[in-house]
Amino acid sequence: MFKKAVFTVIIVGSVILGGSFVLADEGMWLLNNLPLQQLKDKYGFVPTSDWVEKVQKSSARLPNCSASFVSSDGLVFTNGHCAEGSVQLLSTPTNNLYQKGFYAKTYAQELKTDRTLKVLMSMQDVTEAIRVAVSAKDIPGDPAIVRQSVINNLAKVFSDESHLTCEPVALYQGAQYHVYCYKVYNDVRLVFSSEKNVWFMGGDADNFEYPRYTLDVAFFRVYENGKPAKTSEHFKWSKSGAKEGELIFVSGHPGSTDRLLTSSALKTERNISVPFLLDLFGRRERTLQQFMLRGKEQRRIAESDLFSWQNSRKLYVGKIRGLQDPKLIKAKEDLENKFFADNSITNPAAANNYANGVIMVRDAQEAIRANYVRAILLGRGFGFDTELYGLALALLNPKEAQADAELRLSNKTILNLEYEEAKLTDSLTHFIEVFGADSDVVVYLMKLFGNGPSEMAHNLVYGTKLSDADEYLKLAQGGIQAVKNSDDPMIRLMIFAFKEGEGYVSKYRKAAEDEKAGYSLISDALFQVQGDTNYPDATFTLRLSFGTVMGDSQNGVPAFTTIGGAYKHSADFGNSGDYKLPSRWLVRKKHVKLTTPLNFTSDLDITGGNSGSPVFNKNLEIVGVVFDSNIDGLVSDYDFNYNPKARAVSVHSAGILEILSKIYRADALVRELTR
Repeated sequence: MFKKAVFTVIIVGSVILGGSFVLADEGMWLLNNLPLQQLKDKYGFVPTSDWVEKVQKSSARLPNCSASFVSSDGLVFTNGHCAEGSVQLLSTPTNNLYQKGFYAKTYAQELKTDRTLKVLMSMQDVTEAIRVAVSAKDIPGDPAIVRQSVINNLAKVFSDESHLTCEPVALYQGAQYHVYCYKVYNDVRLVFSSEKNVWFMGGDADNFEYPRYTLDVAFFRVYENGKPAKTSEHFKWSKSGAKEGELIFVSGHPGSTDRLLTSSALKTERNISVPFLLDLFGRRERTLQQFMLRGKEQRRIAESDLFSWQNSRKLYVGKIRGLQDPKLIKAKEDLENKFFADNSITNPAAANNYANGVIMVRDAQEAIRANYVRAILLGRGFGFDTELYGLALALLNPKEAQADAELRLSNKTILNLEYEEAKLTDSLTHFIEVFGADSDVVVYLMKLFGNGPSEMAHNLVYGTKLSDADEYLKLAQGGIQAVKNSDDPMIRLMIFAFKEGEGYVSKYRKAAEDEKAGYSLISDALFQVQGDTNYPDATFTLRLSFGTVMGDSQNGVPAFTTIGGAYKHSADFGNSGDYKLPSRWLVRKKHVKLTTPLNFTSDLDITGGNSGSPVFNKNLEIVGVVFDSNIDGLVSDYDFNYNPKARAVSVHSAGILEILSKIYRADALVRELTR
C-alpha cells in the first residue's frame, strides 16, 4: 500500500537508463508525449487529442495521493488509505470514523476535510528560457540558485496570467523544464470511507502481498462557493469492470523513481540511504506501538501514523531486497558499458558525454554518503519527530503559518502532548546515537533543553507555546522578526538546528549539484541518441501508464480475487484482529453476489503516489483503482524490468458497486456513479 515518500526531498530524481527501446509496457509517460506508435502497433489503439484532454482534466491530485472525478457534480474517487488522515482528524473518542467508516447520504451530511485537490489545466515548456538565463554571462551567482529563481519567477508570471496555481517541474534530470498550472479546490468534503479493517484487510501482514481482499476506496466531493463543483470532465463508471488480458490505463501522480541512477549511485542507495531510512521507519513504528499499549485513546491517536510508518518500512524492505541482489547493480554496469560501446564510433560526442556523466556521478558519491544522514536528521529536522517542530519550521514562512493557525482554530485542532513527547523522546535518542553523546551538537542541545532525551523532550513539548493555536497565530502575524526574537524552546531548537545543520546540507547540496551535472550529461547523451522517445522519472506530476490485466501464471497466482474470497480470508483467521469484518458485512452477506471480483492485478507501471489512481479502459470507463504493488514490484523504482513477477494491485469497479449497494446500501452514491 503506497504512501507519499516523505524523504524524497533530499534524494536526487532521474530518468530511465537503458537502450533505445522500452521493454514490456514500461513507462510513466507525459500526456503531451505519449508513445502513440507503440500503442498502435501492440494494441491497435491511438488516443486522440480529445481523449488525452479528457484524461488530463478528469484526473486529480491530493496532497498525498492520486484521484479522479467520477461525476459531473464534483465527486472524487480515491483510496481509503489516501483519506485516512482526514478521517482520523474528523474522528473523536466517541465517534471513531476511522474504525466504523462513514457515508453521507446527502450533500448536507458531507464533512469538510483538511484536503486540497489539484487538477492539471496546462503545461508549458520553458526549457529554452531557463537555459538562456543560466548561461547569461552578466548574471552572477550559483547557477543552481539562478536557475531556481528564474523558473520560480516564470511560474509566478504564468500564475498571474492564468489565475491558476502554477508550479515549476524539472524533467529528465534538468534536461527539460516545464511549468504546470493547476486549478485548486480548497473545499473538499468526505462522502464515503470504509472501515479501516476493510480498506486495510489483513493489516501489515497482508500489505504488499497478493492475493488481497480489500475495499480500499473513498469518495470526496469538491465544492465551489459552498455548492458541489460542476465537473463536466470526468470518467464514466464500468459496471462490469476489468477483464483478463484487457488493455487498461492508469493516470496518476507517481511520486519518484530512480531509474537513471548509475551503478555507483545505486551503491549509495544500497549501503547508506535505504538502510538508514529502513531503520528510521522501524524505530518510529516501534515507538508508536509502545505508545498505543498505554490505552484505548492512545491507540486511536496513533493508529493512523502507525499505518504510515509500517507502510514506509515495508516499502523499503522491498527496495533493499532488490538492491542487495548483485544482478541489479551488475545490470546497470553492463548498460553503462554498452551505451558507450554502441555509440563510441557512431556518435562519439554522445558517448563521451555519457562516460563523463557517469564519472561525475561516481565522484560525487563520497560527499553524498558522508553527509546524507546528518543533513536529514539535523539540517532537515527529521531528527525531531514532533508536529511541534514542524510548526516551528513553518513559521519561517509567516503567511503559510498564519493560514495554518487559522485552520487549526476553525477546526479546533488540539495536539496530544503525551503523544508528541513520546515521539520526540525516541527521535532524540536516535539523534544522539548518530551524532554521539559527546559531540558538540548534542552537548549544546542538552545544555539548552535538559539532560538526556527524555528530559529534553519533556521540556521542549511542555515548554513551548506552539501547541496553543492563538499563541501560534500571534507569532505568525508578527513575521520573521517575532520568530527571531522568540525565547520559545521549540523555536530556539528549530533555529539552532537549521543553522547548525546548514553545514551538512550545503555539503550535501554541493555534491548533489555535482551529481546533477553528471546526470545532465547522461540525459544529454540519451537525448542525442534517442530523442524524447523515453519518459522522464516520476516527479509527482501527472503521467499515463498502460498495460493489461494479468495474474502470475507461472506461480499459480490468479488475476482476480472475489468478495467471497474476502469472507473466507476473514474466516481463515477467526474473523478477528486485522481480519475481522464489520458486523454489517456479516449480517448482509446473504444479499451479496460472492463471485463478484474484488481485487485484480496487472502489469501497469506504478509507484508511490499512484495510490488512488483511476484504472480505466480505452472508452474512458473506470474499471478499478490502484491501491498497491506486490512485494516484487517495489524494486521497480530502480529498474522496471528487474522482476517479471511485479504487479500493480487494484480494486475492481464491479466489486465496488456490489459492496456499496448490498452491504453499505449507499444507494445515492451508486446512482451518481452509474447514471
